[in-house]
Amino acid sequence: MYVCFSRKILISIAIFIPHKSQSLLYHPDAGVEGKYCLHFHKAGECPECLFKNNAIENSQQRGIIVHDTHQTTVENNVLYNVRGANLYLEDGNEMWNTLAYNIAICPFPFRDNGYHGCTLPGTSNPTADTSDNQSGFFSRAGSNNFIGNRAANHFNGMFLQEGSIGRGEAYFKVCESAAKLGRMEGNTWHGNGRFGT
Repeated sequence: MYVCFSRKILISIAIFIPHKSQSLLYHPDAGVEGKYCLHFHKAGECPECLFKNNAIENSQQRGIIVHDTHQTTVENNVLYNVRGANLYLEDGNEMWNTLAYNIAICPFPFRDNGYHGCTLPGTSNPTADTSDNQSGFFSRAGSNNFIGNRAANHFNGMFLQEGSIGRGEAYFKVCESAAKLGRMEGNTWHGNGRFGT
């Protein structure tokens, strides 16, 4: 079990070891790129990469990130009160990852004058985190599998941003609109302000 009570403590997890049944209470600094609760970072093809049965609460900048990594499994995780995109596929070149049976819950309504739902200004991707399109599940890459996931009370339950050419190191190397769509099955989006999918 990992527990973090201070924003000054960073939990760093090696990407090639399967992580099962961890509990995370984490408060990273908002707006600092790379400080996320769970993060597959530029691992390339990594079918052994696994985030499973984790609980993430009160994160100030996203929850689970897949960045330039392919064929991972993100399964049976619960995210509660995570500001910004809860589950985030970052640059648009992530392919054939499976996000299955995850739950993302925002406890604040979008029209709340204090918190504005789970939006978060000042991050590296305002489209994914602010009132533009804050989402329980956010992806720039359609070639991934989303199976049996749930999102409640976000601005968008899931937002698949298409029509661009990637971001970061993937910029101008991918055509998001031409990507083959992965498996989308059994997802449920409850009480979101705008889109389900």
